[in-house]
Amino acid sequence: MNWPAEIFDAFSEAVDVDPVPGSSKEEVIQYLLVETARRAVWRAKADPTKLDAAYRAPYTPLGSVSVEGMISKGLKAKSMTIKPAWHEAVDRLYAFVADNPQLICDQFKDQQVEYCDAI
Repeated sequence: MNWPAEIFDAFSEAVDVDPVPGSSKEEVIQYLLVETARRAVWRAKADPTKLDAAYRAPYTPLGSVSVEGMISKGLKAKSMTIKPAWHEAVDRLYAFVADNPQLICDQFKDQQVEYCDAI
């Protein structure tokens, strides 16, 4: 999915990333956004009316990707430091999700990823 530039740029400003060899900061951010969407669509059961809540409710897909996928498993980044602009980036992502749930569900319904979302 081609994420809007305002979201991509907001996340670029919101994190300092030490990518694994062969990866770039841009690839890390793309992975973060795509993997979050895949998990959120799974959590919402590909139902656009449930997608906004699926993104926001604890244990968030975004939080799970930040911890599980990129760093602890070493898939895309050796480290990622969240900066104060993180909150604005997340707000922009959530606003996009709220305005485009059908688009996101359609894009990722065949790429869903289950994750441990229990608190």
